[in-house]
Amino acid sequence: MFINTIFRRLLFTVAFLVVSLFIFYIVFNPILTSSNIIINFPSGDFNISSTYPNLWQNLKLLYLIFFILSNFIYSNMIYPLFFNKNKIKVSELEKLQMQDLHLNISNTSTKIPIIIPKEGLYQNILITGTIRYRENKFRYVSFYKTINRIRIK
Repeated sequence: MFINTIFRRLLFTVAFLVVSLFIFYIVFNPILTSSNIIINFPSGDFNISSTYPNLWQNLKLLYLIFFILSNFIYSNMIYPLFFNKNKIKVSELEKLQMQDLHLNISNTSTKIPIIIPKEGLYQNILITGTIRYRENKFRYVSFYKTINRIRIK
């Protein structure tokens, strides 16, 4: 499962890079293959490709490296839009519901229950206030202690 996810992400990244490199080649080919790159200054024209050919080659190489790096970052940023990796398996959900101690908070818009498992009940929780009172409370006593007090009574 983990290998499949990595392979799918790698395949998506490579496909995104190939498509963007193809577009890059179509758009920037005249600039990158030109023998005269003239920059107009008020004092006169400056031909960077004939005056400093090594600098021009290094600038093209640096641009290509940063283009590939930025496309790698962009492809990993948009990957979750195409492949949702936050799906909860039914077996994991049933496993959480079968625990002896858990807290059902609510349901998501797709009717998946939001559950705080036993380990999460030992944590302090920030409870946000309503608009009317405009205040937030921090619950210092864990839910586990509160539930045990209720069970004892």
